[in-house]
This record gives sequence, C-alpha cells and structure tokens, in this order.
Amino acid sequence: MDPESVKRGIVLFLGVVSAVLIADALSGIIVTLSGFTGTAAFFLNFLVYAGILFGVLYVLKRFAGIDIFRFGGD
Repeated sequence: MDPESVKRGIVLFLGVVSAVLIADALSGIIVTLSGFTGTAAFFLNFLVYAGILFGVLYVLKRFAGIDIFRFGGD
C-alpha cells in the first residue's frame, strides 16, 4: 500500500465521521427546539438528519475534495 492511498482512506473516514457527528448534533438541536415528541419527532429527526448529512457530504466534496458518493457525476 502506498502512503497516498492510506492518506486518502484516512481523510475519507474522518470526513464521513465528521459528517455524521455534525448531522446528528444539528438534527437533535433542531428537533428539540421544534417541540415535537414521539413518532413525529422520530420522523422529523430522520428527515433533518438525512438532509444535513448529505448537505455536509456535499460541502466536504465541494471545499475539501472528499468525494464519497460522486455527487454530480463525472
């Protein structure tokens, strides 16, 4: 394994972990502030989490060059 491949793998892993952590924190805050509880809170949390996660992944691709799902095609 060459060092460049290892570096790319580490950056990819850290990018995904940071996207998940950011999405989880922000969606939890948004759902808490919205006042929803029970099933409605669960669905709202899922939708907000998914939207934020893919938004953060897009930002990582756009500004850090970390391409996880190949948004926009090549």
